[in-house]
Amino acid sequence: MASSGEIIFEWAVGFVDECAAAGVELPPQVTRMLPYVDVVLWVRRQRKPPTWREIADRWNVCRATAYRWKRVLRASPECQQELEAHAWYQGLNQGPTR
Repeated sequence: MASSGEIIFEWAVGFVDECAAAGVELPPQVTRMLPYVDVVLWVRRQRKPPTWREIADRWNVCRATAYRWKRVLRASPECQQELEAHAWYQGLNQGPTR
């Protein structure tokens, strides 16, 4: 069962996907008010897939949360299409490193 935070993060990914599909660009004023939307947009702007450590450092979250966010992003159909266009796509499919 997903935690409430994970459910909200899944909502944010879906929301950004729907806006992108409709050609709607979200202004910064809106993204600040919507939970996790800024995280999703930040990840999509990266030139390579962020590591769990980069996510954790940027957003001040624990390692487990960073991995959960990465998993949700990887599962998003819109994110899949966008990522497949980048050469670094395979990096998101790598498991945790120790």
